[in-house]
Amino acid sequence: MHTAGRRRAGRGSLPRPACAHPVITPFPSAESAAAWVAGLLSSGRIRDVTLVGPAPAPIDRIRGRWRWHFLLRAEGAKTLGKVSRYFYERWRAPTSKAADIRVIIDRDPVQLL
Repeated sequence: MHTAGRRRAGRGSLPRPACAHPVITPFPSAESAAAWVAGLLSSGRIRDVTLVGPAPAPIDRIRGRWRWHFLLRAEGAKTLGKVSRYFYERWRAPTSKAADIRVIIDRDPVQLL
């Protein structure tokens, strides 16, 4: 349904998703990243952002690297951008193998590959 039709039906616009794909070995780092974001969201300072995941990426292994992702959804792109940027700049992996971890943030995912 188009956005205008959703508004007329009282449903509001569709949330604008941002997708954070930690490309990670091992899984506990992706779990830690999602828990960190969940803690940030539950602090009450940020509203209208939801977290889904972590889960294995649809293509879960590329060149020997396991990939995990989680999805952030929000009504406004500005809020989503702030949360994504804050996560990217402040989250640190709780492991000595931090060099093995890659974080890629896609603010407008078309496909979750």
